[in-house]
Amino acid sequence: EDKAETQLSGSRPDFEDVEPEEGGAEELSPDETGAEESVPEMTESVPEPKASAPLGGGSLPRIKKNKYDIVRVFYGTNRDKTGSAKPAEFYGSQRDSMSIGYCDVSIPQNHVTGEIERPKIWKFEFRENPKKHIVLLNISPADPQTFLDGIHNSLNESDAREMFIFIHGYNVKFRDAALRTAQIAHDLDFDGVPMMFSWPAKGNLEDYKVDEATSDWAKSDAYRFILAMAKFGEATKIHVIAHSMGNRVLTGALDRLSNKVTLGESPKINQVLLTAPDIDADIFINDIAPKIIPTAKRITIYASSNDRALKASKIFHGNSRLGLTGKHLNLISINHGIDIVDASQVDTSLFGHSYYGDNVTVLDDIEMVFKGNLVKNRGLVAKKEWNAWAIITKKSPFKTLLRIRK
Repeated sequence: EDKAETQLSGSRPDFEDVEPEEGGAEELSPDETGAEESVPEMTESVPEPKASAPLGGGSLPRIKKNKYDIVRVFYGTNRDKTGSAKPAEFYGSQRDSMSIGYCDVSIPQNHVTGEIERPKIWKFEFRENPKKHIVLLNISPADPQTFLDGIHNSLNESDAREMFIFIHGYNVKFRDAALRTAQIAHDLDFDGVPMMFSWPAKGNLEDYKVDEATSDWAKSDAYRFILAMAKFGEATKIHVIAHSMGNRVLTGALDRLSNKVTLGESPKINQVLLTAPDIDADIFINDIAPKIIPTAKRITIYASSNDRALKASKIFHGNSRLGLTGKHLNLISINHGIDIVDASQVDTSLFGHSYYGDNVTVLDDIEMVFKGNLVKNRGLVAKKEWNAWAIITKKSPFKTLLRIRK
C-alpha cells in the first residue's frame, strides 16, 4: 500500500497519519452573526472566539427559540489548515495530511427542501443569519478516539444507526461541502450520522485541470477513510454518495476497497450513489465497474441529458461522460448490481448539474434508495433504450411550498 493501512484497535480503527490539532474554528452564535444576514468574506468584523459544543449527537436538538436546527457533520479531509479561526476559511485548498473532526451547520426552520439558503445581495442581506440561512457555525478538529466516541454517541441517539458519507465534486470549498452534506441529511430526514470526505478542490471554475489531478491524488485517503468507517462496525448500514468529479475519488477508493471485501477483510457498503459522474464512460464500463460492483449491495448511477457541465467536460475530454445519458449505458448490465436513473426530465438549475441535492423529486428517490427500495418499486418509468429508469415528475412550485419545513 502507498499509505499505511487502517488497523483495528479492539473493535475500533486507528486513523494513521492523522495528527490531532489544538483548537478549532470559532463558533458563530446568532448574536454574533447579527440581526441581518452576512457572508463572512463580505465584512471585516470577526466574532470573538467561543468554545465549540461538546462532541456528541449527529443531529443536535432543535433550538426553537432561535428558529433553526443544527446538524452535526463528521468529516475527514486532506485539505491544509490555513490558520484562520473563521469557520469558512479554516481549511484551504492545498494538499495536506488527513484531518478528522466535526462541524455544526444551521438549518433555518423555514428551509425549503433542496435549497441551500445563503445571503443574497439583491435582498440587501449582508450578514449570515442562522435563522434564515444555512451556515457553517463551527469546526472542531478531533483526535481519533474523540472522533470515534462522537460517532458512537451519535449512532446511539438514532434508531436506524446508519451513516452516509458524501464526497463533493470540483470547484467546491470545505464550507460548501459541509453545507451540502447537512442539507442532504436534513432533507432526507436521515436517521443516523452524516459524514463527508472533503478533498482539496480549489473552489474556482478555472482550476478544472488542477482539481482533476488532485482528485486522483485524494483517492488513497478517501479509501482509508471509508475503510475505517466500514471497519468501525457500529453502524447497521453505510451509504456513500458522490457528485461530479468526486465520483473519481469514490470509485478509486472503491477499487482499492474491493480487494478487502473479496478477502473478507471489510464489510460491503450498502448503497453507493454516483450522481452526475464526471467519469469517462468507457473507462467506467470496462475497467471500473467490474472492480467496484462487489464492494456494495447496490450501485445507482444518476445521469441526465441536460447536464451542461458534463457536456462541457465531454467536449474538453473528447469522450462521453458517465453522467450523460446515451447508448453507452446499454453496456452496463443492471443484473450485476448497478441501477441507472435518468434525471433528464426533472426541473434543474441553470447548469443542470446539481439535481442530486437541489431537486425535490431526486431527493425523494435518493431517500428511497437509502431505505433499500428496489428501483422498480420507486415510481420510476423504465427506459428500455438504455437500461435506465426515468424520473418523470417535474418540480412543482406548489409542492415546494408544501415541503417548507415548519
